Amino acid sequence: MATITVQSLIDRAVAAADMHDNFVTEAQWLLWANQYHQELSVMIAQLGVPYFQYDESISCDGSTQYTIAEPLAIVAVYRVRNDGSYYKLSPRNSVQKVTVAPHSGEPKFFSFSRSGNNIALNFYPNPASGTIMVRCIQYPTHLVLDNPGGSDYDSVTYPLGWEQYIVLNMAISALAKEETMNPELKSQLSRTELHINTSAVNYMLTDVQKIRDHNEDNWNSRDDRWIWI
Repeated sequence: MATITVQSLIDRAVAAADMHDNFVTEAQWLLWANQYHQELSVMIAQLGVPYFQYDESISCDGSTQYTIAEPLAIVAVYRVRNDGSYYKLSPRNSVQKVTVAPHSGEPKFFSFSRSGNNIALNFYPNPASGTIMVRCIQYPTHLVLDNPGGSDYDSVTYPLGWEQYIVLNMAISALAKEETMNPELKSQLSRTELHINTSAVNYMLTDVQKIRDHNEDNWNSRDDRWIWI
């Protein structure tokens, strides 16, 4: 999986658009790079590729609500049993949730809502102790040309040349600003989107059975049948 610098993305977009003057400013290139980096991140998340996933652990103490930093997406929420196995909680729409007084017990459902820059989670029934594991997809990084640090990065990392989606969209946007167009770039973009879709679908090329039942309550004891991603 290659790491591509932001400067390389810009250089490739300049070459694709055949635009070698200063008509497009550095700030504009960066704006487009971030825009299409976010679009690509959402596309990959929707395709179900296990890319930039992480686990957020919540220690339950009887509180009625817990917060975590906002991810790009929540993949699943699991209750961790005492023996270390997991079972999956079913989602409930926070608007449609039953408004009853919370009661303690082993949780079966969860709902979530945005709270500032965080995600607020509620569990039903409300666990008095134990651990909940939230599987998330990382929010897209903010791209800069110089002085990366904190949440700022000067590179992207994608498999199989998927960053070409960013490059081609940047080039098309640059030509649109110039009020010109290149049909070949649109054709290349369509082929790149198809490449991302087909290679994402075939991401797990193993001889293990492909049927995955994430609702299986005791999948931990059946790891010869189910793939957990």
